[in-house]
Amino acid sequence: MGKKYRFKKPRNITFISIWFFYSLIVIAGGIFYYSYLQNEADEKVNEELSAVADLKAGQIERWMKERVGDGHLLMKNKMVSEAVDDLISGKHSGYFTDYLRSLMEAYRVSYEYRILRLADSQIRILMASPSGDSLIGNPAGRDVAKAISENRLIISDFHSSPVIPYPHIDMVVPIRRNKEVDTSAFAAMVFVISPQETLYPLIESWPTPSKTSETLLVRREGDSVLFLNELRHFKETALKLRLPLTDKSIPAVRAALGFEGSFKGKDYRGVPVITNIRRIKGTNWYMVAKVDSHEIYTPLRFQAGAIIIICLLLIVAAGFATGYLRRNLETRYYQLQYETEKERAAAETRYREQYNILRGLNESSEMPIFSLDRNYRYTSFNSAHANTMKKIYDTSPDLGVSIFDCMTNESDRELAKKNIDRALAGEKVVEEAFSGEQELQRIYFEETHNPIVNDSNEVVGVAVVVRDLTRRKQMENELRRMNEILEEKVKERTAQLEAANRELEAFSYSVSHDLRAPLRAIHSFTSILREDYGNRLNEEGLRICDIIESSSVHLGQLIDDLLAFSRVGRATMKPVRIDMEAIAGSVYNELLSGSEGRDVKINIMKLPRTWGDATTIRLVWTNLISNALKYTSKNTNTEITIGYEQHKGETIYYVKDNGVGFDMKYYHKLFGVFQRLHSQKEFEGNGVGLAIVYRIISRHGGKVWAESKPGEGSVFFFSLPSVKPNEVEQE
Repeated sequence: MGKKYRFKKPRNITFISIWFFYSLIVIAGGIFYYSYLQNEADEKVNEELSAVADLKAGQIERWMKERVGDGHLLMKNKMVSEAVDDLISGKHSGYFTDYLRSLMEAYRVSYEYRILRLADSQIRILMASPSGDSLIGNPAGRDVAKAISENRLIISDFHSSPVIPYPHIDMVVPIRRNKEVDTSAFAAMVFVISPQETLYPLIESWPTPSKTSETLLVRREGDSVLFLNELRHFKETALKLRLPLTDKSIPAVRAALGFEGSFKGKDYRGVPVITNIRRIKGTNWYMVAKVDSHEIYTPLRFQAGAIIIICLLLIVAAGFATGYLRRNLETRYYQLQYETEKERAAAETRYREQYNILRGLNESSEMPIFSLDRNYRYTSFNSAHANTMKKIYDTSPDLGVSIFDCMTNESDRELAKKNIDRALAGEKVVEEAFSGEQELQRIYFEETHNPIVNDSNEVVGVAVVVRDLTRRKQMENELRRMNEILEEKVKERTAQLEAANRELEAFSYSVSHDLRAPLRAIHSFTSILREDYGNRLNEEGLRICDIIESSSVHLGQLIDDLLAFSRVGRATMKPVRIDMEAIAGSVYNELLSGSEGRDVKINIMKLPRTWGDATTIRLVWTNLISNALKYTSKNTNTEITIGYEQHKGETIYYVKDNGVGFDMKYYHKLFGVFQRLHSQKEFEGNGVGLAIVYRIISRHGGKVWAESKPGEGSVFFFSLPSVKPNEVEQE
């Protein structure tokens, strides 16, 4: 039997102490790490919400100023005054009537006003656009009377009325007499503004992807807070949803009470949120930017939970290591004992064992199993084999009968004899075959032929196990057919996608053209106004003209940048061999030609070639070098270095400058669309260039990053993956 070994049982108290000690460490570390992640997430989301609230508040304020600007321009238009006076006096000069009608239609169509009404001091409609609108009710009627009597522009708050049942804002502009001694108002133009068409989309858009983020516009009304815009999670709530001012945990209630800044609470759904509140200057409105807490914290919980679980698993594994070693020694002893007994018994019963295995499998297995002697005669078979022979050949096998007497198909007999003879020669044979002439009626199977040996290691027969493969073959054929169908579907979807891309390109061109046309008109008419009427405009009028011209130029640049960003994401990549040194030098020379008078020292290293899309890579160099020139523009001596590094077999290109730099704690904003780390007054730009760089390098499968310190300049890096020449188009 062999020698028995005694093992000292390990003390359980040792493993319990170790487990308890490490558990305390893991729990403390998990709590600390989660708190750190939570604080970091709170800081990040508060910065984002603050930026969004500032952005939206600024957009709404600019929107209001634009509406007021439209009204003031109308008040100063002497031709409008003459035309209205002509209409009220009953002269109805065709020229003035047509001028008023075309002016009102232009305001309604071009500046996105829903309805325009011209009313006299008796609140009678003189003209409307659209022409079928002839009713004016309260409070618009009261505002008309007030605007005429007080001779000033009046903008109402959000409201609805029996005449106009949907939420809207009325801007009433008085029409003044065109006389030096009499500038009193005698009529008024009512602009009906639909926030659903202009303001709501501005409020409800969010600059970054989010499933729960939302911006709200609210105001206080009595003892409740009134929601002015449509909500993300509830429908048809504008001017309908009210909440009492008693629950100060609701962000909208806090806003209505005059609170500004960040805090945590519950929104109108009762869901925990993180918010930032801003007041809209010149109004009683408040902007609330919020996001659900679970969207911010759920990823953190998963991270902390995963770390705790991993550490606990490691602790458990360490605690059980010794126990595993003890069990391994015991297992080894019993394994040796078992192998010794097995070898001794195998010499006595090998042949009997083989026979009994075959016999036991005969009736228990669903697979056909049989054995033959060296003369191909049956020594055993199970019922599954008998049923198979009956099904295929309509014969019944029997002990002592040759298997070939039961096979009626000549080709089947030849194949069977070939495999049996190989097994009788001592070879294990595994082969797939089929029976039946017609493909749809074939039975596929796998035959395993094992030699049967006696105590003298002589082959005395063959044991055969047959596995039915018909179902598998049918599934393979069906899979092949489905793959063919799928390939056709892929070709069809590819064609559809290409057509959609072509439509998108056409749409982008159309939008670009449609947006640029009114911008050019604004810029041209403003220039005409300055040239023809500049001597009639006061200082404020000239300043407004400057604002209009600069705003139109800025908006045109925004359109160009957005279209460029969009095209980068859709452009077809055509990788070729690129001379990076030549491209960087060419871009720098082009950009420097517009920077005459500057003392710029440039150092371009001998850059290695790489593979990539030449057009988009040139755009990367253009944006990075132009950034370096822009943010060094206030330096007396500018130094720019364009070079590369080799790191772990990877080529990393960089552009280094000695400009103003930036604080790395705002690094997460660097490559976002319209994200800027410096104000527009300091440095011009729209915050799209680096977003384009990030998208181009990402589409190449590379990485882009930056390092900087305020006042010490910046370094922008990008890398491109290694590509084999046969994976890209040749030059």
